[in-house]
Amino acid sequence: MVIQGMGFEVDYLPVGEGEKSGDAIAMRWGYLEGRRSDQCVIVIDGGTKESGQALVEHIHRYYRTNEVDLVVCTHCDADHASGLAVVLEQLRVGTLLMHEPWLHAEEIHRLVKDRRTTVRSLTRKMEAGLEAAHDLREVAERKGVPVAEPFTDPDAECRDQRISILGPSEEYYKQLLSKFRCVPRTDPTPDLSLTTSAENNSSTIIFLTILGRKLMFTGDAGVEALTHAMDYGQRRGLDFSNLELFDVPHHGSEHNIDPHVLARFRSRVAVVSAAPDGAPKHPSSRVTNALMDRGTAVYATQGHALHYGVNAPHRPGWSPATPVPYDKSLRARGLLARTIAGGY
Repeated sequence: MVIQGMGFEVDYLPVGEGEKSGDAIAMRWGYLEGRRSDQCVIVIDGGTKESGQALVEHIHRYYRTNEVDLVVCTHCDADHASGLAVVLEQLRVGTLLMHEPWLHAEEIHRLVKDRRTTVRSLTRKMEAGLEAAHDLREVAERKGVPVAEPFTDPDAECRDQRISILGPSEEYYKQLLSKFRCVPRTDPTPDLSLTTSAENNSSTIIFLTILGRKLMFTGDAGVEALTHAMDYGQRRGLDFSNLELFDVPHHGSEHNIDPHVLARFRSRVAVVSAAPDGAPKHPSSRVTNALMDRGTAVYATQGHALHYGVNAPHRPGWSPATPVPYDKSLRARGLLARTIAGGY
């Protein structure tokens, strides 16, 4: 139920050209036609430097402010972190939520097999290997922006709305951290069964309840991370059966979502951040078809900004978005039986 005069809007900005995808999301809620103090503005990931600049301009133009209450870097990959440095440079930011892997070097060091590796050298490897995230942390320090690591518990509050961090837990994050590419081998052989990288599974998963509507943002999380997050959310009493908006993980890759995850939620709308030429991987038709089979309208950026609003101001020049079409070629090529057997 929307309170009279209050609303919210979510904006997905396009990231990248060609096949390379990324995430850049801005949103706000409150009295959108009122004073800035009656609203909360947050940014989730910033994509590239170019999309970070586009975020700044978008917030100036449509949110009419140069202040952002909360910035979230879901994980340390450059296609999520790089643009946030631009946001912090050019806007006034209240708090930055991001993981700082290098702060956990001492705990990870004991798992490293190569005894020539010291805590100091491991810290430097992590800072260098996760350069975009480390640069973002340095910008935050220089600009005086408080930084906190987003683990499960406690919840954040912004304009009386709950922002629940569903994952990762600190324990799970440290398990993943030992498998980051920039960390020397901690196991004698790699686990070839993993379809999602440790870096992607470390993504911050966010559940928002805004004006009675539920929104879930997933970064690049995979099946394991999403399962942990939904288990945690259900223990907290959260209901995933009637989401307003579901942020499809990792640009719609079929490796990041499976039948068990799909069976645990229903959403009215799903949004995919995907580059113009990302298909067939980003987004995968198997994923978009599966969501549509469950009654979800699916939209993808693919070079265009997407706006989703409830009781939001009219934007001249913006036209209705076209949903991703159902891919009937899967049926024509005889793949439907295989996808059904797999749960899609």
